[in-house]
Amino acid sequence: MDTRADATDFDDQLDLEDPASYPKVDDLRASCDLVMKGGITSGVIYPQAICQLATDHRIHSVGGTSAGAIAAAGAAAAEYGRATGGYATLAGLPRWLSSTAEHSTHTNLYEMFQPQKRTAALYRLASIFIGQPGWAQRALRSIVPGIRVLKPTLLTAVLVALPAFLVLLGALEGSYTAVVASALLFTIGLFVSIVFSAYSQAKIQMKENLFGLCSGMPGHNSTHAALTPWLTEEINSIAGLDRSGPPLTFGMLEERGITLAMLTTNISTGTQYALPLEQRIWAFDPIEFRQLFPSSVVEWMEANPGQRSPDTLSSLAKHGLCPLPAAADLPIIVGVRMSLSFPALLSAVPLHAIDYRVSFQPVVTHWFSDGGITSNFPLHFFDNAVPGHPTFGIDLETVDERYIVDDEAGNVSMPESNGQGIVPAHNLIETVPQFARAVKHAVQNWADNMQTHMPGYRDRIVTVRHTKDEGGLNLDMDSITVERLSLRGRHAGGRAQHQFDRDNHRWIRYRSFLHVLEKFVRPAAATIEASDEWPDRSYRDMVANPEPRPDSWSVASAERMTNEITGLALAFAEEEANRTTVADDGTTSSKTFANGAPKPSPTIQIRPQL
Repeated sequence: MDTRADATDFDDQLDLEDPASYPKVDDLRASCDLVMKGGITSGVIYPQAICQLATDHRIHSVGGTSAGAIAAAGAAAAEYGRATGGYATLAGLPRWLSSTAEHSTHTNLYEMFQPQKRTAALYRLASIFIGQPGWAQRALRSIVPGIRVLKPTLLTAVLVALPAFLVLLGALEGSYTAVVASALLFTIGLFVSIVFSAYSQAKIQMKENLFGLCSGMPGHNSTHAALTPWLTEEINSIAGLDRSGPPLTFGMLEERGITLAMLTTNISTGTQYALPLEQRIWAFDPIEFRQLFPSSVVEWMEANPGQRSPDTLSSLAKHGLCPLPAAADLPIIVGVRMSLSFPALLSAVPLHAIDYRVSFQPVVTHWFSDGGITSNFPLHFFDNAVPGHPTFGIDLETVDERYIVDDEAGNVSMPESNGQGIVPAHNLIETVPQFARAVKHAVQNWADNMQTHMPGYRDRIVTVRHTKDEGGLNLDMDSITVERLSLRGRHAGGRAQHQFDRDNHRWIRYRSFLHVLEKFVRPAAATIEASDEWPDRSYRDMVANPEPRPDSWSVASAERMTNEITGLALAFAEEEANRTTVADDGTTSSKTFANGAPKPSPTIQIRPQL
């Protein structure tokens, strides 16, 4: 039975900035989880998508990466403050972000990214190449910022001053050839000098600025709201808390049945971590954190340290470190900032841990950067083998401008049948730079891309298309562009509301679960029952006689579970035997749960818990 509603994408008469548009939790019959893809400024798509869903769904768990982590924090705070107008506040953010900032020609969104004094010259140069169309325009606009980066060195004198002198000398002598040749040398020398000066300064100044051009905190003499303090206050405001009061924490959300998760990448170990961090090994330096977070956040963390042994506390104190708060006490702005640390643009977040691999146990620094480095669309968040409610995903796809239509509903898509969405979107590759970007995309996103096209996954993903000039690193988008992206987000929420077939989704997931369970259990049971693969001791012998490896389980419990595994495998085998047929030519044909299962086939893997 098709359980999709016969309705348009959304009721366009509903005012999402009106608190009355959002029913009380007790009046909602449907609930969902939500995961959003990273995309820097493409995150302006999400607020209206979230709010549209919230008009008839309770958002139970929400997660994302990078800009998706900001949106996830906003959604969690809005659900926390549903009764106090949280969603209405969230819905109005895109309008404010796209408004021209006071005493500026740029938008509020642009002005939130502020370099520190030490990186200001580098940022001004880099900002020319961030989200600006046309290489010719970029080159012309970069001349003045590039000259400001130059340092008076011997290399600058040889590559710039000398050719400039030769140009002047040629002009005085009336030699056209000498002027042209010297001008060409001057141009090349100026370019090389700017690149060298920028690189030399970046090595020192970006390191001092925690490996980023912007820390997220206010820049030198800034009069505008900076990213992290603004986010901290806005999250509190959306949640119905005092803007300047204690920060909203993960534990406060959990108390109201709201789960928030996001990803970060530990650059130091090349591994992925889910936030909030559960391991009790981390510490932070309050001095470093005051470069990244408002004082109110750091003071909260200092007043709520995680529990550690006396020896550990003593070792950390010698280095001026404080234990990272337990997951429940961690402010969600810390998780957002750790997931949002876009390489080079935003500073990485340092945490510290004792290295027990070394005899003298030194305290070492781990650098955490953007979660999108390892997974930009963690759709697996909150998933169970047999889901109780859907986990919607909002995907972002960069396309050529010819694929964008005037009707914003046409820039949003969601599979309408089980056969749609199997073939993934392809990258246009016609030039060497496009090939290089496609390689980077494959390295970064191959796991996410494969997962999003699995049965039971692709049917719950809404894809929002935008061009390379919309979203992404385009920090200075005009209000019309932001308004269009925001409207696409609202259509995305409407598609999830009305196009998603709940019964079909549940059947596909359960059918796939039986298939993968059979593939997992039958080989395991065969190994358990085998006696020749491990000649010294079979698995059953090991379960019945666990010594010298004592376990918290009793022998009786272990034997019972082992019998359950082999019994389930036997049931699968009996079902296959019952469905075996013999053809007229004597050939046999047997059917398992793999026959007719949704494609592509899923598999179960044992991997570390994030």
